[in-house]
Amino acid sequence: MSWKFFVGACCAMGLTGAAHAGVIHTSHTVSGIPAGAVGDPFNPVHAPGGPSPSDLINGLLPIASGPGDFQQEGAEGLSALTNGSISTFVGAGAGSDNHAGYATTGGGSGGQSVTYALGGKYNITRVVSFGGWADTGRDEQHYNIWTSTDGVTFDLIASPPSVNSAIPQPNSGGKFAVSHRIETFNDSLPFLATGVSHIRFDFPGVENGFTGTTELDVYGVGVPEPATMALAAVAGTCLLLQRRKQ
Repeated sequence: MSWKFFVGACCAMGLTGAAHAGVIHTSHTVSGIPAGAVGDPFNPVHAPGGPSPSDLINGLLPIASGPGDFQQEGAEGLSALTNGSISTFVGAGAGSDNHAGYATTGGGSGGQSVTYALGGKYNITRVVSFGGWADTGRDEQHYNIWTSTDGVTFDLIASPPSVNSAIPQPNSGGKFAVSHRIETFNDSLPFLATGVSHIRFDFPGVENGFTGTTELDVYGVGVPEPATMALAAVAGTCLLLQRRKQ
């Protein structure tokens, strides 16, 4: 079961490292559990696409995280955020459910912040997150996205609308599991932010203290180093001079 709707952001925003402005939009889909027994694998399917095994932070651990507990109720923790998987398990809405595949986030008692170093400069095209829980009482997704060009000063680039959904789970016998996919992008410009070297996700308060996050994906294109750009400019000038001599 899935559906999709678009939510416009509250305002137009200036973007990190560039004189860009535009309206930030969010694409949100929800996937509910089909029939299944407690403990069965739950592999959510979202029409816009699943998690990426090759985005800019895939396989990385944050260079800074916390405060708070990313491993509530036996959750996997920080590694779940960038392992390229959103597979979890059918739950009964209990603390004893299998919460492998999640990191617990939220400003109540979950982890409150993660910061990743991209290992270079990138123009960010979009950010996608996946989250949920084996209990719809903890599935609220709520976070802010910050970027930096130097790893020191961070600017807020987007605050996706908080999403929550107590959707019915047909033929599940009262069992729960839900998966949210949130994609953040600019409606009229190619980039959310330019020249980005670090990205941070902050997780404010959510229902019941924490929620589950299964994946964070950051997409972008590399920015050439200044020396490379200068060399390209010199090569272009030489080529132009050669053509003029001919």
